[in-house]
Amino acid sequence: MAYISQDEKKALTPEITKVLKKYGIKGSVSIRHHMTLCVTLSTGKLDLIGNWYEQQTKRRDTFGLLGEKPTYLDLSPHWLDSNFDGDCLAFLSELFDAMKGPEWFDNSDLMTDYFHVAHYVDVKVGRWNKPFVFEA
Repeated sequence: MAYISQDEKKALTPEITKVLKKYGIKGSVSIRHHMTLCVTLSTGKLDLIGNWYEQQTKRRDTFGLLGEKPTYLDLSPHWLDSNFDGDCLAFLSELFDAMKGPEWFDNSDLMTDYFHVAHYVDVKVGRWNKPFVFEA
């Protein structure tokens, strides 16, 4: 069963902060439901939402149904390669690695519907009521 304590969060936060500083991004680290480590990005020098939107417009399976560019995103570590490129992809890959840390494991077996991970990771780019601010 996934679980992360406040002590584990404190141990992972310095490495997460290094990645954020390296790419000029500001964010906060929190825990949700004692099992998910969350990083919420508020401002930064990478246009994460613009890069995501650009990648989506290049895909054939969107059928032109994207609509307006969003003001926030909730990211999954499983789809980074197909949703980002360049510096944005490098940043998010490093961030997810830092969030997992050296003790992280995934012994899940999807065929038997068995999920066993050290803890889940979640990155939010902005919030529904406070958009991510790109500082060019």
